[in-house]
Amino acid sequence: MPWNRTPHPPRSAASRPHLSGMPGSAPVPTDLPRRLGRNVRRARLGLGLTLEDLAFLADLDVALLLAVEGGDGAGLDLAGLCRLARALDVPVEGLIGRADPR
Repeated sequence: MPWNRTPHPPRSAASRPHLSGMPGSAPVPTDLPRRLGRNVRRARLGLGLTLEDLAFLADLDVALLLAVEGGDGAGLDLAGLCRLARALDVPVEGLIGRADPR
């Protein structure tokens, strides 16, 4: 005998839980894009790579890397961040740095 279940209507956005209110969640630091850019540039220059070299190794657009290094990482998704870290031979945490304890 099949188990029948009455489907629940989808919740509105207002009734959905927000991660910011969840225990253990932390707000995203406002300096994260600037910190990411600074760390990417430092790692790239430390390896002697040009923007073009890094773009090739990470399979990312040069314009995107230029924006990231300038403190605007809005166009960089998680997969791109992982490829960038791998190309620079650093962990993702090494690129985003640690937030200051509060």
